Amino acid sequence: MAVRTMADGNIGVYVLTAAPAAQTGVPTVAELTGGTDASCETAKSGTYLRPTGSATVSDAPLCESGNSVDFGASNFEGQMAPFAYFDASTGKYSAADSAALEVLSTKGSTVWIYFVEGVKPREGGVPEGGERIYGGRWTTDTAQPGPVTGEYLKRIVPLGCSGGW
Repeated sequence: MAVRTMADGNIGVYVLTAAPAAQTGVPTVAELTGGTDASCETAKSGTYLRPTGSATVSDAPLCESGNSVDFGASNFEGQMAPFAYFDASTGKYSAADSAALEVLSTKGSTVWIYFVEGVKPREGGVPEGGERIYGGRWTTDTAQPGPVTGEYLKRIVPLGCSGGW
């Protein structure tokens, strides 16, 4: 019998800088694991990729009374909240340890971001195939400073979707 699973700790986040080879846009396991694993470098608060209401088409024939609404193109919204990591011995920003922030922080970059459900990144889990994957092609906006008190240092990176599912 199948069981429900909590989202906490069961979602991997992968950022690719090259498009998946498949025409479908769905990456292979090798493509996912070859990208940046942002699972433990991204804050839960402020990170989401999701569909929003689709565009609507209201174009009823003249012979019909009332309105007719159909759904048109899908819309998506997203943002990522990568942490900024600092070297423990020098106290200075460490680009090497802030891979997610580095790959997302240049405005206008095209990236492919995927959430993979059923992976346990904290336990060393990686995609093996068969997991639910959603995401798509995104363009980064200017990385904005996160809150200055009460939270870890991070940047909020707004994303524009140009192809998601």
